[in-house]
Amino acid sequence: MTKIDLIARGIIVHDGKILLCKNLEQGHYFLPGGHVEEGESQEETFAREMQEEMGKDVSKVQKIIDVNNSHVYKEQEFNEIISVYIVALKDYSNIKSLEDHIDFAWVPLSGLATSAFKPIEMVPEILKCVEDNRGFWLEGNI
Repeated sequence: MTKIDLIARGIIVHDGKILLCKNLEQGHYFLPGGHVEEGESQEETFAREMQEEMGKDVSKVQKIIDVNNSHVYKEQEFNEIISVYIVALKDYSNIKSLEDHIDFAWVPLSGLATSAFKPIEMVPEILKCVEDNRGFWLEGNI
């Protein structure tokens, strides 16, 4: 039986840029977040991951879409259901990784399609989501 990992990832936008994680071993980018632990909601997962990865608190989250994804890493196939959220942080300053296997980068939205983002098939949906939900990140709504 194939194992399916449940993942919670977030679209975080500030000043026309999207916050991405960089896998330092493989060099590609992905949305911040991580694996859902047993007994944890996806929203709780995302808030926990932001604390663990960057020491930041989430002010609000809104689920957008679930995406099925499969990939191969070190000759092993992985299957995931990625729940994607739009996310506002309480503080956007000094975002730095607290974990040694990732880094964070603010990437211009206009450059997302040409970045080393994975899964690349998500890029059009991410850009549409950002366009459709621009008001979510306005200062007065946080």
